[in-house]
Amino acid sequence: MKLIHLVTTIVVLSIGNIFYSCEEVDTTPPTVTITSPQDGSTVSEVVTITCMSSDDVGVKKVELWINGISTGTEDVTEPYSLEWNTSLIEDGDYTIIVRSYDDSDNTTDSNPVSVNVHNSDTTPPTISITNPQGGSTVSDTVQILCNSSDNIGVEKVELWVDGNMTEIYDSESPYSLSWNTTIFENGTSHIVIVRSYDTSGNTTDSSPISLIVDNSDPSDTTPPTVSITFSSSTSVHEEVDITCISSDDIGVEYVELWVDGITTGLTDTDEPYLFIWNTVSFEDGTSHIMTVRSYDTTGNTTDSDPISLTVDNSTSHPTVVEIYPITYQDGEFLVSWSQNIDDDFYSYTLYRSNSIDMTDSDLIFTSTSISDTNFIVEGVNENESQYFQIVVEDIFTLSSSSSISSGSSFKKIVFVSYRDGISDIFLMNGDGSGQTNLTNSGLEDRDPIFFPQGERILFSRDYNYFTMNLDGSEIVQLTNDNTEIHRRSHVITPDGSKIVYILGDDMGMYSHIYIMDMDGSNPTNLSGNSSNNMSPDISPDGSIIVYSSDSNITTTDLIGNNKTVLSVGTYPKFSPDGQLILYEYDGNLFTMNIDGSNQIQLTSDGSNIEPLFSPNGDKIIFRGHILGYYELYSMNPDGSDVTNLTNSPFQDLGPDFSPDGEKIVFVSKRDGNFDEIYLMNSNGSDPINLTNQNSDDMNPRFQP
Repeated sequence: MKLIHLVTTIVVLSIGNIFYSCEEVDTTPPTVTITSPQDGSTVSEVVTITCMSSDDVGVKKVELWINGISTGTEDVTEPYSLEWNTSLIEDGDYTIIVRSYDDSDNTTDSNPVSVNVHNSDTTPPTISITNPQGGSTVSDTVQILCNSSDNIGVEKVELWVDGNMTEIYDSESPYSLSWNTTIFENGTSHIVIVRSYDTSGNTTDSSPISLIVDNSDPSDTTPPTVSITFSSSTSVHEEVDITCISSDDIGVEYVELWVDGITTGLTDTDEPYLFIWNTVSFEDGTSHIMTVRSYDTTGNTTDSDPISLTVDNSTSHPTVVEIYPITYQDGEFLVSWSQNIDDDFYSYTLYRSNSIDMTDSDLIFTSTSISDTNFIVEGVNENESQYFQIVVEDIFTLSSSSSISSGSSFKKIVFVSYRDGISDIFLMNGDGSGQTNLTNSGLEDRDPIFFPQGERILFSRDYNYFTMNLDGSEIVQLTNDNTEIHRRSHVITPDGSKIVYILGDDMGMYSHIYIMDMDGSNPTNLSGNSSNNMSPDISPDGSIIVYSSDSNITTTDLIGNNKTVLSVGTYPKFSPDGQLILYEYDGNLFTMNIDGSNQIQLTSDGSNIEPLFSPNGDKIIFRGHILGYYELYSMNPDGSDVTNLTNSPFQDLGPDFSPDGEKIVFVSKRDGNFDEIYLMNSNGSDPINLTNQNSDDMNPRFQP
């Protein structure tokens, strides 16, 4: 948009007339865009920077800036071109900007272009002639084929004959140089080399070859002879060696492999003639006709007798690898797999999908190192499931896929199941997926709980304590009693260093509160001579143990001192902040301060048991017998807002909160004759059956 400023000048003339003048000021800046070099390119020596610039009035000039500093280099005429001598600066990354000035000195900076200056390349390229062979007789226009490579890049290859540059060159691989031999005398021998130039000006000459020029009228009409000497089984797999013999009265130029009437592009110019045919692109069980065509030096050809080969790679695919249980921690999945054992291994490729059938999968990792057997997937959200599959490829491009494995960022649930005929410890994701038997010992495994940080599991086996990792590995036995001594109702101190538990006999004659170190050492009786002790719990700071002793709520420290009887009652539980103790007495629920003061009755119908605080302490969940069978209820910590959560004509028991307090896991027989594990929202909505087995599943506990 033009801005017009009215500049008024009052000029008083002798005749008293007044004049006004107006001046238009240009405020529209020009446009400018760099067209070369490209962003991210590597440059050297003198670089030409080209750009386009325009303005509604006129461009005065364009100016080159490097790393925010003007170089003083300008151009005033289209097409705009600015030269930058990079040999005067150190190698490294630089940012190019062109600033355009219009006639009114409005300016605009172009888009920045990042380049890498590289002037220190002293490594010459490699070069070799691949065809024709030295000593060959050539005629007409012959193609000189060569291979060339360089650590930075090959600029071109150039043909030299008898020490003279021919100005015949090729700048794109595969390199081919057309040499017209008709200007040379028949029967003369010539030395041919190819010179390779890299992008930094380094050069290398190929080894010279001698070629004989013969453009006389061909008199050879005798075709060559050729036959396949392949003697392997007619059933082939992976890569197959095809051998043949060929001869000619003048000379064989080359032989070529054909499959099903189509050339494979595989040729050989030297005896013994050999082709390596890769069969993996053909379907298993299909038959194919193979011939070899021989060409003599004058263009006569002969095809060999055909042979029929059947491709069968069904038993040649790589050994399948196994994905180990996928672990989740701090927004990351650790995906690990077994190492491939094949000698012809080529690569691992890891795919991820949000679907259990791997639809819409994406490739997230690949490696050609056989020892690369794990990958960390970052950016995983909580309560998310992903699915993974490893594909192994061999050097023949045959591949095998692992089974599909799931990773879940849902908190885990540990539980006891009888589905394998005896009580075993199982683990599953918080949505019920990935149910896995961790013990499968053939012995009675029960009472699992997580360590406070959720990294291991404590459980009992035939009256003794054990710990293990979440995948069932590294099982450690803590106690070793073969007597009928029962250990149960165990809790772990918040720092994970000690276990508090009940030690009792099989007849129920006594039960004592014990504490021991996590390695099973130093077992200590905290409850003394009293014989009926149960339901221990530990304060959040790990300093106080509360338990029921002869139906009295009692506290003690971790060495059994400072025992204090607070009140009559059972099933004591600390609040999450450690300020209250929740307990049961005569079928009703109470709270009190940790010193026994301020005892408050929360319920009064005489049918409430097994209370539990939510993780943030805003709710209490308990079992109630209000309607003739036990249901799960919740209420506020002051006893208000009592809510029936389950409301089914079956026993509902064993509840536990998810760490965020949003979900409750519990046990019910509502769908049949077996205890099953269910999950519902903390308000009782949307209950779902997580296990659904023809066996009892019980004692679910959420991972902290």
